[in-house]
Amino acid sequence: MGNLMRANLQRIFKNKFYLAFLAFVLVFSLWFLLYNYEELSYYENAVPEGHFFEALSCAPFVFAAFVPLYVGREFSDNTIRNKILAGHTRLAIFSAAVLSSAIGCITMPLVYAVPQVTLGFMLLGLPTMPEKLALSFLGLVILSVFWAVLLTAAVYLVQNKSVCAIASFILVTIMIFVGAGINDALSQPETFRTPAMDDDFIMNTEPSELVETENPYYVGGYERRKLEFLSRTDPAGQFFLLGSLENDRPELTCLAGCAESIIVYALGALMFKKRNIS
Repeated sequence: MGNLMRANLQRIFKNKFYLAFLAFVLVFSLWFLLYNYEELSYYENAVPEGHFFEALSCAPFVFAAFVPLYVGREFSDNTIRNKILAGHTRLAIFSAAVLSSAIGCITMPLVYAVPQVTLGFMLLGLPTMPEKLALSFLGLVILSVFWAVLLTAAVYLVQNKSVCAIASFILVTIMIFVGAGINDALSQPETFRTPAMDDDFIMNTEPSELVETENPYYVGGYERRKLEFLSRTDPAGQFFLLGSLENDRPELTCLAGCAESIIVYALGALMFKKRNIS
């Protein structure tokens, strides 16, 4: 598998478009950092630590474009068939593709993080919660691996690069909207305070006169526990929470991401082993 990995990585890191995109990520990270510094300095606000990695929330869309276009070429130019004829096992081919895609995906947030953890710490100050910041970024890296595994498995099962690219965008979009919906439901307060009303007229807006009102959109009990479990294990919604440091237990997301990556890898390898190569 070593030869397969070397060939795959050379194909990635010698690709001019990929290297140009990494340069764009680096420049964008620097621009975003300076923008936040200027904005927050102008208003003289304390720097929220969620500014460091919040822009990485859109990374799954980038992965949905990168993986199908990179891995899909192996089917369009018959590279897969040639590897099989050369004596490589399907497990080795699939594993090398997954690892290569994972390295390609991980490199993107790592490049983005360079200005944030060097110049960012000098301009915006050291984080007050370094453990949470580190765990949140680790979670982003682990979930990047998950997306690489999931999208590589999808390409190896669909085999059509164009179809898989479109399907990947749709899949990522659906998962992100579902994750955002779950997070929005969990963020609803149980009650909120409203002004007293009389015949649709506001009687008093003084804080002491506000009335405690139940929130009809609040989800509690067993349904809330189910949503919390789905939220913890949802790789799309957690990308947003980790990027903005709104995940209160990033270590659980890291463990869930590792488990999900292993499960998807095992299923993908098993299905590819039985797949006919057209």
